[in-house]
Amino acid sequence: PRADQEDEAEKLLLKELNYALDALSEARFDQALDRLWSLYQRSPALPQLDKPLTALLANRREDARYRTWIQSQLGLKIRTGQLGETLKLLSQLVWEEPDTARPMILQAFNKALAEGEVQHAEKAFALLMDAQPDPLMMEEAGRALITRMKDMGLGLKANQYEKRLTDWLGQNT
Repeated sequence: PRADQEDEAEKLLLKELNYALDALSEARFDQALDRLWSLYQRSPALPQLDKPLTALLANRREDARYRTWIQSQLGLKIRTGQLGETLKLLSQLVWEEPDTARPMILQAFNKALAEGEVQHAEKAFALLMDAQPDPLMMEEAGRALITRMKDMGLGLKANQYEKRLTDWLGQNT
């Protein structure tokens, strides 16, 4: 009986998803967004929601659902190690809402460093500079990146970041 209930619930979700996608294909965007959002609230991990919700909400930044969606997507992408996708989303958010973006950038930065993904850490570091962090946060992140680079034998690059950090701190303290 339990498996039957789960099958029924999944069928219902897919049926509702099809209705929402039909509304989308017929350019009934408000209806599609409402249906997709309702599905998202009940089943946030449903992968079929990702692209349509992202597309529908991209032009509705004033909609309260936009911030909720972006934050949930960022959290999911950071947790699952999709750092490239995370940084793309953060590069949009940093200009609109630096206060919201800052802790997520720092989280992505720390994950990239921990996994030895120096290129992603560099991108996150640049985004962090754009997010107007406090100087202490920036200095700690910069020192961590420089140390990691030196540990990986990237001394020349580490020296470039040392100068960049010093310049930034000179302008922002």
